[in-house]
Amino acid sequence: FMSEDTVTIVFWARGFDDEYIWVESSGRSYWDEEGNQRVVLVMHDISERFTAELALQESEDRFRSLAENASDLIVELDETGRVLYASPNHKELIGQSADEVVGTKIGEGNMRLHRVAASDRQDEGIDVLEAFHHTLAQKGQGDLMTYPFEHPDGSTRWFERRAQSFTARDGSPRVVVISRDVTKRANAERQLRLSEERYRIVADMSRDI
Repeated sequence: FMSEDTVTIVFWARGFDDEYIWVESSGRSYWDEEGNQRVVLVMHDISERFTAELALQESEDRFRSLAENASDLIVELDETGRVLYASPNHKELIGQSADEVVGTKIGEGNMRLHRVAASDRQDEGIDVLEAFHHTLAQKGQGDLMTYPFEHPDGSTRWFERRAQSFTARDGSPRVVVISRDVTKRANAERQLRLSEERYRIVADMSRDI
């Protein structure tokens, strides 16, 4: 604190009843009329605020750890649909890196995750942007969506998505979206429907004969 500029530090100290508290101390030095250097200190007990900040940081670190090790795609968006965070497995699943995804917006052509396969768009009736706004309006968990996706390798993959809206600490609305690659399951279901249709046709023809 022996500086003419204000210096602030945070430290752990023993308070009343031998309980430790978090203290924020700000100090600034000056010279008195006799030429002696003095220091003025102002201290505050910030235990409640600091504990809350530590808990928030711990929660954010836990979210990052889960997101970076999850097999599902995880995206956090602001109220305009712009991506604030994308899990690192985007490159593996959608052929576009997390760095390419962050900063893009739902509806923009370069955001591959929201590029519904053209061949299925009409049949499936998928509107990702509309679903995003619906989740924000509900102020809670959005509807479960399953939709096709055009992968850069030319294949069509299927994703199952669930979104959850929440309020950030600055008061702004946010949405977390978790998407799971269910291509194998979707293809199996389609093959089952095709097999059942074939059986129905054969059965009808057999009765006719």
